[in-house]
Parts: sequence; structure tokens; C-alpha cells
Amino acid sequence: MPTCPIIRRSATGQLFRPVTGVQYEVGAKAELAGGRSLATAALYELTKQNALTTDPDNPLFSIQTGEVQSKGFEVDLSGRPLPGWDIYASYAYIDARYTRDNDIAVGTEVGGVPGTSLYRSVGGQTTSAGHCGWCMGRARCCDGAIVAVAPGAGWTR
Repeated sequence: MPTCPIIRRSATGQLFRPVTGVQYEVGAKAELAGGRSLATAALYELTKQNALTTDPDNPLFSIQTGEVQSKGFEVDLSGRPLPGWDIYASYAYIDARYTRDNDIAVGTEVGGVPGTSLYRSVGGQTTSAGHCGWCMGRARCCDGAIVAVAPGAGWTR
């Protein structure tokens, strides 16, 4: 299925064609702890054509000759261990590589795509007449090289 072309132009001013691709995915979902927790897992493979790569004649611009294949899996766990408290954790592994390109060796990892990412959060809330009386939480995300904590190390409302 084509996606919207990136709003950039080549060195000659041409707009890029839409990126097309084929994706295969299989997954599973399970309720645990009497419905208080949910676990999901998925395996996937995505091949995208018309990927942008660096223009070998003008490195400040891109050309559209590449193909990228991404393979990976993701696992998520969410639950409510106690009334008003929510937990969430996810892990993803991605192996994204060029499978066709103009000047990058086939098999080279795609830059800017983390090989692994981990996200976790814990939050709590009380309700008053069905509305959130207060909420607080903490989230942490890391993607192999970068670790980020939600601003202020948490949130309240």
C-alpha cells in the first residue's frame, strides 16, 4: 500500500514517489490474572521500496532507489495489580537493513532505527463519580543508545 511521499525534493527539484511495501505479521494476545492483565506478542517482516538514500552526486539531497527490510518482534504487558494502579511495559527488537541501494552496501543497518527499545510506565489514579480525581505516573524509555524519562520524572493532574 503506498504511503504519502515525504515532503522533500531531489537535487533536480522532483518530488519523490510514494513508498510502497509488503508486510507480514503474526501475533497473539492473552488475558491474564482474571482479566486484570493483558499480554501481546507479534513477529513481523516489512519490506519497503522507494526508500530514500543519499544522493552520491550531491550528499545534501536524497534519491529514491533504495529498498529496506525490517524484521523484528515486540512484546507488551499491561495490567492493574491493585485498584487504581496501572503498569505497562514493552520491548521491541528491530533489524532494519538496506536490501537495495545506490551507494550503501547491501546488508548495512539503517541509521536512526534503534535495534532494541524498552518502555515502561507506572501510574495511579483515584476516581470521583467516574472522573479522575488525581493521576500520577512515571515513564522511562530507552532505545539502545538513548534513555528518556518523562519530563519532571512523572506527571500529576
